[in-house]
Amino acid sequence: MGNSKFQARTTLRFISAGMIVIVLVAIGVNIMTRSKRQIQVPAIDTELEEQKIDKKEALEVRGMKGDREVEHITADKHYIGDDNLYHLEGNVRIYLPNRIEGDDVLILGEQVIHDAEWTYFWLQGDATVEFEDLVVKSPVLEYDAKKSVLKTDQTVRFFSESVSGSAKMCDYYFGEKKAELRQDVHLNLLPSKETDVSIEIDTLYFEYFVGKGRGKAEGRVELTHGESRASAGLMELVLAASRQQIKSLFLKDEAKILLVGEFRDVSSSDQTTLVLHGDRCRIEAEEILIRGFVDLPQVQRLEATGGCFFRFVSEEGRFTQIEGECITFDLSQEGKLKELLANGNVKISEDDKQKEGPRYIEGNKAQVLGNEKLLVIEGEDASRARIWSKGSEIAAQKLKIFLESNNLETENDTNVIIYPEEKTQDSFGFFGGENPVFIATKKMSYSEVRKRFYFNGETKIWQMKETIKAQEMSLGAKTGDIRARGSVETVLPYRPKGEKEDQHVRIESSTMEYDAEKNVIIYRENVTLKAKEIVMKTKLMTIFLDEESGRMGRIVARDNVVVTQKTYEGHGEEARFDVQEEIITLVGNPVLIDKNKGRTEGGKLTFYMADGRIVVENTDRERSITIIKS
Repeated sequence: MGNSKFQARTTLRFISAGMIVIVLVAIGVNIMTRSKRQIQVPAIDTELEEQKIDKKEALEVRGMKGDREVEHITADKHYIGDDNLYHLEGNVRIYLPNRIEGDDVLILGEQVIHDAEWTYFWLQGDATVEFEDLVVKSPVLEYDAKKSVLKTDQTVRFFSESVSGSAKMCDYYFGEKKAELRQDVHLNLLPSKETDVSIEIDTLYFEYFVGKGRGKAEGRVELTHGESRASAGLMELVLAASRQQIKSLFLKDEAKILLVGEFRDVSSSDQTTLVLHGDRCRIEAEEILIRGFVDLPQVQRLEATGGCFFRFVSEEGRFTQIEGECITFDLSQEGKLKELLANGNVKISEDDKQKEGPRYIEGNKAQVLGNEKLLVIEGEDASRARIWSKGSEIAAQKLKIFLESNNLETENDTNVIIYPEEKTQDSFGFFGGENPVFIATKKMSYSEVRKRFYFNGETKIWQMKETIKAQEMSLGAKTGDIRARGSVETVLPYRPKGEKEDQHVRIESSTMEYDAEKNVIIYRENVTLKAKEIVMKTKLMTIFLDEESGRMGRIVARDNVVVTQKTYEGHGEEARFDVQEEIITLVGNPVLIDKNKGRTEGGKLTFYMADGRIVVENTDRERSITIIKS
């Protein structure tokens, strides 16, 4: 499936945007709760608390633990207001060194208000929190220790070296370790070393459980990465323990993904069919689940359910399209396809403008085995697997397509239909005209290199009145030449001169071959021809077809020819059958044997099928003709 550059290091990196809530945890747990224990209001504020006197200037508080500074708070003014709360105003700066896993935390704002019990804090005036390389800003930040909630109902903005974003409202619940971003949520993952294009996420609601590494977005989620984009009504994600890689990404409710330039995998270019890579890939389904490798920025598995649609389009315009109720892709660590599995009314179509036209595949189940480079399509009950194109249609219980060679195999009662070229009267072998050719067999295979079909097990080919049966048969896809062996039986029509209705001959043999270049049919070994009351047996028989109609013109039999008509039996070395005139001529020391009257020799025996006459002609000087009415 190409290098599957829909990778965790690019598209799946957007998960890290949820890490902003870790900063909010730091603010609540390490600033608010620890401040209750360590920050002491200056002694002068005791008097203020009793009298609510005027504002005092230039507050500076340093919290020490031994010889180490643990807090440093400064403000231009401080006082107790009419609300009985403590107020810090003007250039408020709260600095907490080494507070979160060895990193510093800095809080800035124009005003910070807290109660005497240190259970409520309110920051306003471009309130800013800095942690590691992340900066969070909002006009108002509010912390309620009793409810264990940090929140703002005004626009919050955040940015760092790797992510920036905004939302209209934000709440953090310490007990659940859950952050909620609401209304006009926008996340922007900035370019990394692997890509120069940022990833943007827009949604109405985003929640993230910090301890569990789980997040959810609702309300028409939109993801964009350059020209690539994705959308859904709901998105759920799970991070690996390291929080650096995605574990799973779930899209639901009319999920759609468009990937541009993500599947240009030259490693699969040796495949001649069903190429699962290209310049553009479009995916649609009711639900899409993507799983990543724990320790690699690489997609491991992709599952889609409910009206699934995958379409790969190359720069040259070639496409492969897959539809089904459930489609699963499994990839290797190198990003190559290990297995594709599609179930439920599966439809696959491909089109290559450099080839003869589109090809379509249908079945109840389709499976691509990447290591074997094999596509298997299976039917269900009476609904069999099918593959068809402009020139043919194949149906069987199971179809196998070898992706590198484009060879084909079928199992269990196969049917094939071969369609003639449009608006032509050209023959397909001795099957001519505009009517399709039908084939029924047990098993079939097709060789792309040889351009040839191979049939095994009680095979029958027919078109209108022409029929061929055999145990084994092969057919040239382009030329129409045929080879058959094992209980060969052929039925070919002909029209006698002056008649309006067709007659037919039935020929049985051990082998049969149609030579398209010479336009002849050759039968060998145990050959028997039956036409009206005539039975002809020989070891070798050749049918010469008419160049224009493709029908039988004349038949020549050689090597111990025996012609039987009622009680008469003619023997000779060669027989010539003019099918239109319905005349059989036997030469080469011919002998006519009447089972009731004996033996007649001559230079030539002629059987007239129309009226049953048999003519014996002598070739000596005193030429004589014997006419026998059978």
